[in-house]
Amino acid sequence: MIQVFFVLVFCVWTIGVFQWTSIGSYGVTSLDLVQGFLYTYMLKYLLWDGRSLRFAPNLLTLCLLLLLPVVLLSAIQPVFAGDGYIQFIKTFSHWIFVWLFAVICAGIDDKRSLMTNAVRAYMLWGLPVALFGVYQVIARAFDLPLAWLDVTNVSVYYARGGDAEYGWSGQLALQFENFFRATSIFSEPSVLATYMTICLMYLLVPALQGRPMFFKSKLLNWSLAVAYSGALLMTFSLSGFAGVAMLVVALLLFERGKRRFRLFLAIGVFAALLLVMDAVLQPITQVSVLELFGQRIGGIIGASPHPYTEGISGESVGSRTLSMLTGFEIWMQYPLTGVGIGLFSTAEPARLNDVLFSDSTFFSVLGELGSFGILVLMGLMLSAFLAVIHWNKRSAQFSVDTYRLLGVMPYFLLLNLVHGLVSNSFVMAPLWISLGLVVFTVNAAWREAGRPQVCLVFVERPWRDRLAAYVEQRRAAHREST
Repeated sequence: MIQVFFVLVFCVWTIGVFQWTSIGSYGVTSLDLVQGFLYTYMLKYLLWDGRSLRFAPNLLTLCLLLLLPVVLLSAIQPVFAGDGYIQFIKTFSHWIFVWLFAVICAGIDDKRSLMTNAVRAYMLWGLPVALFGVYQVIARAFDLPLAWLDVTNVSVYYARGGDAEYGWSGQLALQFENFFRATSIFSEPSVLATYMTICLMYLLVPALQGRPMFFKSKLLNWSLAVAYSGALLMTFSLSGFAGVAMLVVALLLFERGKRRFRLFLAIGVFAALLLVMDAVLQPITQVSVLELFGQRIGGIIGASPHPYTEGISGESVGSRTLSMLTGFEIWMQYPLTGVGIGLFSTAEPARLNDVLFSDSTFFSVLGELGSFGILVLMGLMLSAFLAVIHWNKRSAQFSVDTYRLLGVMPYFLLLNLVHGLVSNSFVMAPLWISLGLVVFTVNAAWREAGRPQVCLVFVERPWRDRLAAYVEQRRAAHREST
């Protein structure tokens, strides 16, 4: 049953822009429901079945658990100021809800294939998501059905500074001639780009390392590669470009020998696919997306005048930078414990700069949780990276599932680092799903290596055994009385 919940968690986060209902300014999504059912099942798992959580006593687990008191400490400012504590309570409650998934991943001692199957589902679900993203580019050029989707989650609307009384929010995508950036089922192109980059990593890294791939079928793997590449190109996303660039650089640095030849071959195939797809779509969109990429990067560094200067220069780079600097200014005012989780927009620098939130996880944590928060978060990321490097040196002794995931994890963490720099996801589920995957993999290696664990038992005797004993006792008493 846990396998079903994990597969659903890894897939339904992608439809977070659609809600079932709303509670005030919070939209209840499919992921909220799935995680709610998972946590309810965990109560049955721990209390009714009497099973335990087994934590690896390492720095990674410590940093993950230390986040809870650090986030609580950020309540100091709103409590003493007498303002903002209601928003603090709401944000803190939501953060606990999404953070718990990573804690479960750290302690659950289930089949090693648990995460492998979740990743497979993540990749397979990426195929229709990618194809729909490419379709949208064509649909938006010719005004076809489903060219645009309504974002019904009021949380997204309020995060953009809107008011739900005036209707739902729409997908964000700049236009260049007949080309609109692909968004697929997401609210904006950068989220689709991140998804596609991670899916490409799951395909590319095991193949380069000579480790077992997630799928044995070559036809399926090539189909996924083409779909992911096409969708990534159509997002026209700098964060996606940065993620792919960092992935390639890291592979060149860490992989040796024949692996480098495979990497150069993969880069050549990837470039050829992009050229073919760009050539096919150019007559439809009336613009070369590859040329736009060059113009966009050149426009940012001030080296390339182009006919789309106004549209491209009005992009998000400047506002993202401002939001990061605002987080730093807030930290200067509240250096130790921050302004409080969820209270970024209430700080004076945010009001003066007209910034609702930081576009970077790290700068958001710096401003909202202060020095304590950023130190623990960076400790979590660094300890995770050191742990996967350590266990990769011994990975041949582990099960196939752990061996495969360990090879992917260093690059997965690097992509999350890029994502954390250019997007704010500290109080969002995707970050804790990703960190849950990392913690599960590291702790699986820890267990398979025979290292000691800390066992957390919630009941000495399973409730089902207590109930069975009680029923049997009542039956015995009834038999004696008759």
